[in-house]
Amino acid sequence: MRLIGTLPDERLARQFADYLLAQGINIVVEESSSDSSRWQVWVESDDHVEQARAELAQFAVNSDDPKYRHNQSKAARIRAQEESRSQRRQRQYIDVRTSWARQAIGPRPLTFVLIALCCVVAAASLSVRGGRSPAQRLEGMQKFWAVISPLLISTHLEGLPEILHGQVWRLITPIFIHFSIWHLLFNMLWLYELGSVIEVRKGSLTLLALVVVSGITSNFLQYLWPIENFADLFRFWRLSPNPLGGGMSGVVYALFGYVWMKGRLQPHEHMGASPSTVLIMLVWLVVCFSGFMGAIGNTAHLTGLIVGVIFGATPYYWRRLGR
Repeated sequence: MRLIGTLPDERLARQFADYLLAQGINIVVEESSSDSSRWQVWVESDDHVEQARAELAQFAVNSDDPKYRHNQSKAARIRAQEESRSQRRQRQYIDVRTSWARQAIGPRPLTFVLIALCCVVAAASLSVRGGRSPAQRLEGMQKFWAVISPLLISTHLEGLPEILHGQVWRLITPIFIHFSIWHLLFNMLWLYELGSVIEVRKGSLTLLALVVVSGITSNFLQYLWPIENFADLFRFWRLSPNPLGGGMSGVVYALFGYVWMKGRLQPHEHMGASPSTVLIMLVWLVVCFSGFMGAIGNTAHLTGLIVGVIFGATPYYWRRLGR
């Protein structure tokens, strides 16, 4: 703020402030600390200093000019609008650097149940893969296949005979399968972080709906179109089904997409992904699509992200459409 001059009493200072505000210039008037008989006039924006100084010079000469009257009600409306906008900004402001930990405080049973199921399936399947000799490795893989086979969306390369014969659980159960300890740990850390935020803020039913919808869609599309790299995006209709897909990654990306959109579109709901989280998740998505990471569930990742973005953005745009 810049001090542009003084006025002899409070009434004139308030009158001048109302006049300038009606002209679109914000000023602050306050009693002088060195001379209680004078009121200082401060201009908030440097762009308005010269104009405000010229207006003050005219006002000092002829404060009885009719143009300085009847500005009080207009100025009051402008101040009320500014106050309303300020309150909305405060309600919508979210500091994602400190809000994450606060959001995770509360009951989140579904998040822990999902983590427990993944760990149980991993313990049952990964524990039988050991053995150093070829015969031991073969036996371990046979045992591993026996554990995960009933959970895969299909064990056939064409069609979905198991599901068509009533084994509908196969549409969702692949999310509980993990093919290594690192695969499990990576997904469980993100599931805990993102799932906790959603369950605490929006409830277990919202989290369950998001997990089920994203799990089924990501599993099904990963089975039909197992995209391995960017080139496959342009010929996905020629890809062959692959039954060997599993992991919570598609669901994790859906949770991320949901929280990301909520933070951008409805920050007053106190959910949001920090810039570093957004960067990590999107960079990892691109790295996996590059093909350097080997066999990765890229289709599940992308599908989950799209589902989460739709879940997170739809309420906002639905309300805007309603208006």
